[in-house]
Amino acid sequence: MTRAGYSSIDELPLSAQARSLWGKTDRDAGEQWLPLYVHMSDSALVAKQIWDEWLPEGTRKIIADEFDGDAVLARKTTMFLAGIHDLGKATPVFQSKPITYAPNAADGSMAWIPEKVGLIVGHFDNPNNPTHPLAGEFLLERYLKSIGWSKNIARSYASIVGSHHGKPPIERKLGELEKSKDIAPKRLGSCDEKWIQVQRELIEYVTDIAGIDAQSLARMGTTRLSPQSEVLLTAITIMADWIASNSEDSLFPLVGVRADDDSSRFTHRETRSEPTKSGIIGMLACAQGRTREDSIEDLLQLSFGVRIDQKGNVIRDLQTEKTLERKRGSRNFIKVLPLTQRYYLADARFLAAIEAPREMLNTLEDALRHPRWPLYLGRRSCPPAYPLNLGIHDEYESIDDALTHHPWQASGWYRRRHMGERLEIVRDARHGEQSSVQNDMPLTFSQRHREYGGRSVKRYFVDNPDASENVSGSVVSSASFEEHDPMFFA
Repeated sequence: MTRAGYSSIDELPLSAQARSLWGKTDRDAGEQWLPLYVHMSDSALVAKQIWDEWLPEGTRKIIADEFDGDAVLARKTTMFLAGIHDLGKATPVFQSKPITYAPNAADGSMAWIPEKVGLIVGHFDNPNNPTHPLAGEFLLERYLKSIGWSKNIARSYASIVGSHHGKPPIERKLGELEKSKDIAPKRLGSCDEKWIQVQRELIEYVTDIAGIDAQSLARMGTTRLSPQSEVLLTAITIMADWIASNSEDSLFPLVGVRADDDSSRFTHRETRSEPTKSGIIGMLACAQGRTREDSIEDLLQLSFGVRIDQKGNVIRDLQTEKTLERKRGSRNFIKVLPLTQRYYLADARFLAAIEAPREMLNTLEDALRHPRWPLYLGRRSCPPAYPLNLGIHDEYESIDDALTHHPWQASGWYRRRHMGERLEIVRDARHGEQSSVQNDMPLTFSQRHREYGGRSVKRYFVDNPDASENVSGSVVSSASFEEHDPMFFA
């Protein structure tokens, strides 16, 4: 059983907003999470396994009889309801909830993720009002009625979502939600077009995973589930949710919370072992004097690759901060933030290559030689080391050719110790190549709604191009390099 929708972000039929919502967290330091859409697909596929491998024939027949004995449609319905059970988490009120039980839990919300892609979350005095099962029932029933289902039929399906924590829904509370002028619009986003679109996306995403086409959906919309089937489908949904919530590494593990440039957030901030495409594009935009609000569409078209010439060492920096204001009548400060662990890569060297039309390369090279603003690598505390720009090289036919054959950039001492080692290359994957996905493709650097997407990358090793050369000195010897000072702004 594979995790649908998480291995190839590029192919997901979901917007950045729909992918930004959290479904599960470690409930501790906030360093591990599972996006909501992943938990939805996990639950739907677990329900499929339960139907195929575990459910008694008599139980399957009871549900199938709702659809005139159509076991295939009954199986799809089971998958759909299990997959959509946490729809109520796709709301402002749930996304605002603290994700840790620590003393400073109010500061531990993951609302920054949906907010950075344009969703308004906000703050609520009671983030459990309404509960996400009740919210999910309300939202699913509203959606099903919007596509032509009657209220009674829609509620027979939506009630399973409302019951997935083992507590049957109370019709009075649903009525209060429908009539409310405050709870549904503000807490559930029922009047916010962006939230409505996200909720619709997730419903249609689960519909696709379950294999429900328009004809099947129409048949479901004419079938009111019996109380007996509602109970059975609720039980299957509860079991699927329970199994899919097991975060052991061998089952449905959480993943690291990644920030804008593929490094983590909150109290634990990682660094990658090589420059990211986000970092290189950001540096080029900085050199050209672009603001965060300016378009970077042209830079996204650059082909990018990097060779790790000197691995470097990861160092850790412990930081904390506090306000200068003290509580009235106390020596304690108003707010002290938790200690953060920030990791940096020191004493590393890389060969980065970009491929683009010659005119664009000329423009970018000129900007690097005469940058508009000071340059840095990922974080402002990390200025680039000399030499930064190795020039334009027409002798190479491709990025692979350049990264395979360009002279090794390691320092003398490192070359003496590591001459026989092969060098790792990380570059943009081409169509059809075996690849992995990392979230370092910047769609916009805007402070109001930063947005990053997945990038398919290919990793492989090549022989050291300088393996047979004298290793007594450094590779940097060209006089043309010495003319360039990347931190000179005259």
